[in-house]
Amino acid sequence: MPPKLQRRNAGLTLIEVVVAVTIAALVTAAAVPAVGSALDRARANTGTRELVVALKTTRHEARTSGADALFTLDINARVYRIAGGRDRALGTPDGATLTLLTAESERLTETAGAIRFFADGSSTGGTIVLTHRGREQRVEVDWLTGHVRAVSP
Repeated sequence: MPPKLQRRNAGLTLIEVVVAVTIAALVTAAAVPAVGSALDRARANTGTRELVVALKTTRHEARTSGADALFTLDINARVYRIAGGRDRALGTPDGATLTLLTAESERLTETAGAIRFFADGSSTGGTIVLTHRGREQRVEVDWLTGHVRAVSP
């Protein structure tokens, strides 16, 4: 009886390597745009949270100091200022647009305006809208209570 030949499976065939590399390339190609999109959404969320914190800080400043406090925003420069402090760049994704809706008395220039908080916590009210890739996030300030909240429709 002839001896049986044993086949050793010591490695991968060329076809198996090509299939594995192709699958890895497809997964990577699909994941890269998703990661970029997720980063843009995270930047937009960060910008919205940053506005909420800045507005709440301005309201707190007005209540603790007993005097009016002003939050100013330049939508083209993407710069805001809290109650007479220094200018701060707003962290928003490239391509995002900002819109500021505020009282006419608080319009500073064509691209800049303010929301004023009073010592009792109330405000002139307003809305800041951040739009990016068709997704809109709003930060609303109630004029009566001065309450600040983020709204994502």
